Amino acid sequence: MKLTFTEYDHQNPAVWDQFQKFTFEAIRSGHRRFSADSILHRIRWKTSISTKDVRFKINNNFSADYARKFMREYPQFSNFFELRKRHHSF
Repeated sequence: MKLTFTEYDHQNPAVWDQFQKFTFEAIRSGHRRFSADSILHRIRWKTSISTKDVRFKINNNFSADYARKFMREYPQFSNFFELRKRHHSF
């Protein structure tokens, strides 16, 4: 069974911590906009190299959710990530 973003986020708080850390690093380096996918890939890289945890997985679909969460939590950066309209398939 696939986890929803909310379930995954709740079970993996370290991912959110890293997402915030790397996003603020991008902001401090002068970026006005950045890719949430790049942030997730950096988390994957760090996790696979630092911990060598082969079980660690982040669904690519969650990058937009993390971007939206970041911009909700830090409204002063509400345009940092470019978001597209969500399309739900039923």
